[in-house]
Amino acid sequence: MANNVSEKHVNFQEMPQFYALYAYKNNRMQTQKQQDSSGEVLSAPQENAADDSQPDLSVVVTDLDDECEANLCAFLTSRFSKGTVFTATGNVAALDFALSENAESPAICYFCLLRPSWCSLPTSANKDENYVPKDYVICFVTMATGVLDYYRDELGEHCKAIQPMLECEVIDVEGLKAYLSQWYDMSVMFACRCVERLGQDVAFLIHVALCGMRLRVTGGGEQLERDLEKFIQCCGLTGLISKPASPTAQLPGDSERPRQVPADTETETSNVVSLHVEDNTYSFSIKDCSKFCHKWADTLVKSGGGDPVHIRQLLENLKLKTIQHMNLLKRLIRRVETDHYALYRCYIFLMGTNNSNILLHNLKLEEQFVTLSEAKDVVCILEDFMHEVKSQ
Repeated sequence: MANNVSEKHVNFQEMPQFYALYAYKNNRMQTQKQQDSSGEVLSAPQENAADDSQPDLSVVVTDLDDECEANLCAFLTSRFSKGTVFTATGNVAALDFALSENAESPAICYFCLLRPSWCSLPTSANKDENYVPKDYVICFVTMATGVLDYYRDELGEHCKAIQPMLECEVIDVEGLKAYLSQWYDMSVMFACRCVERLGQDVAFLIHVALCGMRLRVTGGGEQLERDLEKFIQCCGLTGLISKPASPTAQLPGDSERPRQVPADTETETSNVVSLHVEDNTYSFSIKDCSKFCHKWADTLVKSGGGDPVHIRQLLENLKLKTIQHMNLLKRLIRRVETDHYALYRCYIFLMGTNNSNILLHNLKLEEQFVTLSEAKDVVCILEDFMHEVKSQ
């Protein structure tokens, strides 16, 4: 199916968006190493935590004004002194100052402590025992309530992408500024752009996400690919349903080293949906999806697509509803062995969800159901019957 791609930019209320990058040095760690009389190199009190001594923070780049930057640095110093900040873990906190005199609410900050990657490698032990690695703290500041909480995972990925730039011998300051300044657009607004661009056909993205499928994009450009990938990740069920580990095979005489079984080509191909973009048109390789997906797509489109917090709330509700349906279906299937009417109740329930294909697809992948032959048989019967009903 081909549709015209909207050329409009996403309309949303402009919010102040700022960034700051600090170099962080744990002074107490250095003191412990220098004062150890036994000759043993002491580590920090908590391996991955910021120490509870007075930290040394120095700004590298920021677009905050001097007063706001000083307030932010004071806030970070207080938090790091308490030893409650861990590496590579995003934190969101309300600040005790506003970004401008006319602001009606205080600023909100996301901050993440990054440690050089070589610190986790065995070779790092060969460095000078008195050397204290320079960590970095990345901060994103805004006044948009809820944005930083809902998009914490995406902000974390944005921070991790910066780490290679920080480990260069000569840091590209201008490159850092350019990348950091895009944090809101790249890590928050992607969902709004997907809804704005695809409209009702965002239903196909929901279908791909809920089925755990992969999307192959051709001709759309890097930004579109990134946006679609992030959208699928944020409305997928990864981590919410338990899947069995991938099967492995072992070579004779090599019992301790597992080897991956080659993936079935047909299965791998059927798990990929293609999206082709050319000029102002696009087309999906799948032609239909469930009424459930279309319903949620309609809800997303009617929301206006300009509020990233509302969009994310809708996507979270979508996932919650899917998981609730799966849990109820599993309970009904467990009753089939002892209840003659349970199979019929399963059918009625699936018809009511308008999402039978996705529910049964995910149920077959659940670890606790893969090992139960009775449950697998029931799922197969339901699939066959639903297929016959739809083909009539």
